[in-house]
Amino acid sequence: MDEDKFHATALARFDASWSLSKDVREDCHAAGRFCFVPGAQYEGKTQGGSDYAEMAKRFPKFEINKVRAEVLRIVNEYKNSRIAAKFRPGSSQASEDLADKLNGKMLADSEDSAATEAKNNAFTEALSAGFGCYRLSTLTDDEEGDDLPPQIVFDPIYDATATVWFDTDSKRQDKSDANWAFVMHAMTPAKFKQEYGNKGDDTEGDADSMPQTLDGGRNYDYNWTNGNVISVAQYYERRRENVKFVAYVNPLTGHRAVYDEEQIAAIEDELAAVGYRQIDEKTKKVWRVYCSVISGDRVLEKAVRLPGSYIPLVPVYGQRNYLDNVEYITGHVQPSMDSQRLYNYSVSAIAKTAQFGGRAIPIVNDGEVLGYENDWANALSDDAAYVRLAIPDDVEGTNRASYRPGLLGTLPPVQVPQAITQLLEVSDGDITSTAASGQSNQEVPGNVASETVASFMTRTDMQSYGYMDNMAIAERHMAKIWLSMGREVYGSEQEVRIKRPDGSDEITHLSVQVMDRESGQITAINDLTTGKYDVAIDVGPSFVTQRQATVAMLVELLKTTPEQNPYYNVLYAMLIQNVYAPGMEPLKEFNQKQMLLSGIVPPKTPQEAQEIQAAQQQQAQAAQNSPQALLAKTQMIQAVAKARSSVADELNAKAKVLDTITDTWVKEAQAYNYVKGADAKSIDSAMNVLQSVTDNLAADMAARVQSTTSQEMR
Repeated sequence: MDEDKFHATALARFDASWSLSKDVREDCHAAGRFCFVPGAQYEGKTQGGSDYAEMAKRFPKFEINKVRAEVLRIVNEYKNSRIAAKFRPGSSQASEDLADKLNGKMLADSEDSAATEAKNNAFTEALSAGFGCYRLSTLTDDEEGDDLPPQIVFDPIYDATATVWFDTDSKRQDKSDANWAFVMHAMTPAKFKQEYGNKGDDTEGDADSMPQTLDGGRNYDYNWTNGNVISVAQYYERRRENVKFVAYVNPLTGHRAVYDEEQIAAIEDELAAVGYRQIDEKTKKVWRVYCSVISGDRVLEKAVRLPGSYIPLVPVYGQRNYLDNVEYITGHVQPSMDSQRLYNYSVSAIAKTAQFGGRAIPIVNDGEVLGYENDWANALSDDAAYVRLAIPDDVEGTNRASYRPGLLGTLPPVQVPQAITQLLEVSDGDITSTAASGQSNQEVPGNVASETVASFMTRTDMQSYGYMDNMAIAERHMAKIWLSMGREVYGSEQEVRIKRPDGSDEITHLSVQVMDRESGQITAINDLTTGKYDVAIDVGPSFVTQRQATVAMLVELLKTTPEQNPYYNVLYAMLIQNVYAPGMEPLKEFNQKQMLLSGIVPPKTPQEAQEIQAAQQQQAQAAQNSPQALLAKTQMIQAVAKARSSVADELNAKAKVLDTITDTWVKEAQAYNYVKGADAKSIDSAMNVLQSVTDNLAADMAARVQSTTSQEMR
């Protein structure tokens, strides 16, 4: 694209956004000053357009800043109940393990940069002025000059109402549909010339060289320079471009990887070296983001492509409405500005009355104060012991010596008008109802039921719920921006530091091995470039208040639940889990493991499942070696031994019977052979029967002994 045409297009876009919203943004900027800058509550006009400074000039200017206290209360509530985005699998190609790693990496990036400062500033500006913003960018080198891997960082943007301007056609609150945006900052002419002046002739960078009529004579409304400062803008542009993608597969593992044409040039040789082969190639349209730097007269830095598919700006709103195609935004201050002014007006009027209250102003002749005017004017403030009066010039001769000045009368003492006191009460009530209603709920009466306390706290939380919800919308969009950037900034095989939920650090890769459940074999590698990940955020009343209500409810349930009830241990474990106090971490970790082992909460990761299985095996082994188990085993062995002895006695008795039968049969056989002369075959037959009976008895004895031995071994 032609650079002059590119520059003219950028100026036209900025001028369109600025012209459409400048009045709203000026009001927002004034509200921010009203809240935080001393003396600013006497600036500007009322909501109806009256000049407030002119109205209040006859009174001393006292400021009793009530709205600031409420703004800080809500800001502190936000700081105490952080809103955090969490990734979760959104498709079959995604995994729970990689989602956990992404959560840990995003948290580590937040801690390594100014994320807390950036979000706090954006929320505070949104709450006070109506609009705040912060941005994501990439950092490659640290301050010591070490060559570090690229990293995503969070940067604050200050005074966003005057510096951040979005696409006029973008209507979504998170501006995810914006195709361009500007971030402005001012530079002194000397600094501007130092940074950019040497790129052209010697006059470039001078304020006088920056015309306001550009692009073939078109006159732009925005003044890019006023002689003292020069405005410079970072111009973000989102373009939809045709990009070629090439798919590779590893025949051994089945892992499939897709790279765009810019990535292929750097890794094509490495893919071939490890066995990957190309399987597909196609072109599709994708969003790409570019950033350039411009001034009012030229392009200072040409556009470069940024990682990701979203403009890396995260807007935060207080309250937002669209009317007549204009984005109207307000914060927590604007509705209370007139009430706060009336309150200050009333206090100032009463203060002035109190300064002169009770003083009877004397009425004297002109000549009697001649020469002592200042003494009379400052008598009250100087706490004078007395004030002199002069003898008028028209008193002559001896009359001067005997002249005694006399007061012609006195004006009545100044009283506070009833209208002022009524105005003070009304304005104070208005501030309470619009801005400081949360403060009225801070004082909870004593000796009230827990349900009443919860009701008080819920009403307080509702004052900040809308702002928390808007911050959650911003946080969700931030996570989408971070993920789209992370897919390009962080490689799946790059070692990165992640932050675990328990606060510990881990060095790992942003990839996960996927195992087939039936075969147990690794079938693929789930990496950062594949799969869809959704962003989940839950926002309600203050998390602190929720925990307090949960703890109170669990305590009440425990009071009415007997200890032998199976739910008692569950309630007790949940109570520990919801109590937050210094030094509770070891107890909470132990409690979490016990909840996993007892089945109160299911395992969320394969690692937790393995830990539960190992703990159950240890419990089983410990149960086998417990004193109770050993005593039971001893008693069983004694019972088996007694049974074995009984069997032996029975077998001995049967053996004796067998011996008796044998002797009887032998004797009968001998007698029969002797008396009858029986043949040998008859005797052999009788002996076979005897042998069969003996074998059966022996087999029965062996079986009984084996059964007894097996019981003993068990």
